[in-house]
Amino acid sequence: MGEQVRKKVIFEYEMLRVIVTLLVIAGHCAYYTIITEYGGCDYRSGASQLSVTYKLADLLTSMFTAFTCSSL
Repeated sequence: MGEQVRKKVIFEYEMLRVIVTLLVIAGHCAYYTIITEYGGCDYRSGASQLSVTYKLADLLTSMFTAFTCSSL
């Protein structure tokens, strides 16, 4: 009853978990066209294509997608 299980924490694995989580969030934030059966929105139209943030997010998402799809 009084015995505790100690979990060995590896710092590198914890940091990798944080980095991968942030990459997943960034990848999901870059969905610019969202269409459902109730309607949708297209963020690609308009002035958003001219912003640096848009171009950087698009580049990072395409690089991450190419990396993950090529490893399958």
